Amino acid sequence: MRSYRLNDIEELSDLRHLLERSARLFSDKTACAELSRSSELHEVSYARLLEDVRVLGTAFLERGYAGKRIALIGENSYAWVLAYFAVVNSGMTVVPFDKELSCSEVVDQMARANVDALCHTASYAPEARRAADALKERCGLEVELFDMGSLAAGELACELLSCGREQIALGNDRYARVELDPDAVCSILFTSGTTGVSKGVLLSHRNFASNIKGACELVLFGPQDTLVSVLPVHHAYEDMAGIFCPLYYGCTVGFCSGLKMLPKCLDAFKPTILCLVPLYVETFRSKILRAAKEGGRERQLAFACKASSLLRRVGVDVSDKLLAQPRGAFGGRLRLVICGGAPLDPAYAPFYRSLGINLIQGYGISECSPIVSVNRNNEFKDDSVGRVVSCARVRFDEDGQIWVNGPSVMAGYLDEEAETLVDGWFPTGDLGHLDADGFLHITGRCKDVIVLNNGKNVMPQEIERALTACDSVAEAVVVGAPGRGNGSEYLAAHVYPDFEAIGLDAKSPEAAAAARDRVRADIRRVNRGLAFYKRIATFAVRTEPFEKTTTRKVKRFLLVDDTKGMTHV
Repeated sequence: MRSYRLNDIEELSDLRHLLERSARLFSDKTACAELSRSSELHEVSYARLLEDVRVLGTAFLERGYAGKRIALIGENSYAWVLAYFAVVNSGMTVVPFDKELSCSEVVDQMARANVDALCHTASYAPEARRAADALKERCGLEVELFDMGSLAAGELACELLSCGREQIALGNDRYARVELDPDAVCSILFTSGTTGVSKGVLLSHRNFASNIKGACELVLFGPQDTLVSVLPVHHAYEDMAGIFCPLYYGCTVGFCSGLKMLPKCLDAFKPTILCLVPLYVETFRSKILRAAKEGGRERQLAFACKASSLLRRVGVDVSDKLLAQPRGAFGGRLRLVICGGAPLDPAYAPFYRSLGINLIQGYGISECSPIVSVNRNNEFKDDSVGRVVSCARVRFDEDGQIWVNGPSVMAGYLDEEAETLVDGWFPTGDLGHLDADGFLHITGRCKDVIVLNNGKNVMPQEIERALTACDSVAEAVVVGAPGRGNGSEYLAAHVYPDFEAIGLDAKSPEAAAAARDRVRADIRRVNRGLAFYKRIATFAVRTEPFEKTTTRKVKRFLLVDDTKGMTHV
């Protein structure tokens, strides 16, 4: 196996060390930026980020939240990142929530994590209030709400920051005196688990610090780089690749609050690096090709891409001149795209490189903080997810499943009695192998989790339980419908109705058709209680029970690719 040189990266003790180091090295440089709806730019320096975190952390400590758990929900924003760092760097535990979760799902996760407070961005104030009220009504638990406001609106956590500044002016140094335990849990990240119930991954400062070092040793950014944070900010992938690592390198992170703002943000921030999932990679390419076709420039684009690719092979980059228009879709300066979260068709890479944009893949899992491997800027294989980071060791069992060990591997799951790790090794549920050059290749999954092509992971059992709770459904199997890439485009359900409960004869030729409307109504009702990406799009009604094993488990593999002829919900 060929050896290679790592980037020289300073070892961090915790996330407070990350901010202190970056503020020392890049004090007046812009760390974070936001664009208002009126396209006004708001920027925060590294020095101010460090100070805002100290002030907000002081306010939390003064309010009595030392050692407590604080939930966090909202869009990608400086307010979200400020709250995150203030909580973890004050010795508390942050519990980030997916902003797409339904109210009932947020309540469930708040109760399971036993949170004491809920921080939210300004735009998520109504959702936060509904969740807090529902938590009190359903579980008898009360949480304090903290509105983090909005940098772009000029109303950033005004009350809390004022409280913190007053305390510091009075000599309150509680924040500085907090001794962070690198092995203490600082984040509980809910993700899909093998049981079908989302699990709370327990991550520590050491987990994150080691993963920052491991990732930065392989992928090189610089203070001249700008990223746009567009992936959901509660994801470990976005936190690590889109925020933590860029802040280590002194980059500027511009926050995109939603997809409608993405074109404006790309034009305003003009990123040099983007962290994306396959769905974005596919969508950008499709838009570029469609625009060329509609403008009668298909042949011109094809020629320019071919010429650019040939010239790049001899070290000449003319993409800015030949391909200025398609590059303009990304702001005109993009040089690197790191893709993760789901499998990516390697055929996309040559197209992006012809535009002067290097497209590389990485692989990770929340339980590993999350990066396990990543291709390098100048050393990559398009059909691989790269080299394994130094903070992780991998091995493969007899089935080819990838097991990971090292300082970035989680301590365990929230309230999980059974031992998850085996002698410190975590079973990823993914299948793969290392090639002769040390590059990791993912060949499949041995878990039932459905990976959508937008990077979302869905455990079908969670939805199946909701469906079978309906009077009309006896059995249900949820599968992913194949999309354009390697991921699934949407969810589909095979349903065996409870014919007796709905007063129908299963043997009747009209039984399936008669049951369909009742099943559709129940699926729609279940969908309303689920996050958008978990909703069933199509379904099929069958008149025979599912084929099962001797232990009465449905033979799911017989249905995985069977989505033809289904009815839309």
